[in-house]
Amino acid sequence: NANGQLTVSDLVPGNYYFVETKAPDGYQLDKDQQYPVTVAFNQQAPATVNVTDSQTPGSVKLTKVDEQTNQTLSGASFALYKQDGTLIKNDLVTNNQGQILYDNLMPGNYYFI
Repeated sequence: NANGQLTVSDLVPGNYYFVETKAPDGYQLDKDQQYPVTVAFNQQAPATVNVTDSQTPGSVKLTKVDEQTNQTLSGASFALYKQDGTLIKNDLVTNNQGQILYDNLMPGNYYFI
């Protein structure tokens, strides 16, 4: 449901397991993970399984371009920050194509200076 909860009713007593077949958008699917649950005879309270997903990391690409010639510029230095001002990486330098590619960023807002 909207709260990330799933209810399965009328299971006979026994051992079961859940397998996540699709992760929510922006999250990584751990397709090989099984989550066991046991339903006991005369069990009153629902059996509970907690599943956690990791957010999918992304990347950012900056391209430095000359304002007049529109040609890419190598050797320009930048720093990458989170939206809250936390420094992620300093001394990032554009390559011979005028680009900086930074991988493995968690979802969020970032900026270059």
